Amino acid sequence: MVKKTSDNKTIIRCVVAVVVLAAILTITAFAVKAGKARADVHETFDQTPMLYTMECVAQTIVAHKGAEALKWVGDRDLIVPVKASIKVGYRLSDISDVNIEGQRVTLTLPAPVVEIQNPEVVYDEAITKVGFFRRKFSQEELSAITAEGVQQLEERLDSYQLIEPAQQQAQLIIAGMLRAKGYEVVFRAAPTEGIVEGALKRLKTRE
Repeated sequence: MVKKTSDNKTIIRCVVAVVVLAAILTITAFAVKAGKARADVHETFDQTPMLYTMECVAQTIVAHKGAEALKWVGDRDLIVPVKASIKVGYRLSDISDVNIEGQRVTLTLPAPVVEIQNPEVVYDEAITKVGFFRRKFSQEELSAITAEGVQQLEERLDSYQLIEPAQQQAQLIIAGMLRAKGYEVVFRAAPTEGIVEGALKRLKTRE
């Protein structure tokens, strides 16, 4: 009778050991699978480190009026358009808030990146009034006018309404990239308050 009880205890120990081993193997397999999925997702992001989703060419008018005290010598006025390309995109390498459950990927888009590229003075459309005794506008002054135009474009960034469609386009593209690898993608609601101001702050920081 004692032997039978001992045998029962041995069997129980064996069953428990098998169950524990199976649990360990299951957890290990799940961890390995989750690790591979995470690496797969981040590898997808690494292949496109910067994703531009919205671009427009914007134009503003910069007016420079000569000093009133020198009007008697002649006018020195300039009205000139300044145009530039405004691009909105996302650094996919900045996507860190990622949760993976099986084939379901939940993530939050990072803050958008705004770039104002290739600003230029549209000389063909400029209106210039420079009196005979006044000097022409120097390259340095034209560069300052270009910088003023860029500043105006920055201040009007919100009016171009680029951020929201850029975000929507980014979600469509990222979902397509991951869906091609068999994942279902869910986006957490990205914060919207102060997003334009934040983009402008980052833009000025890069300058």
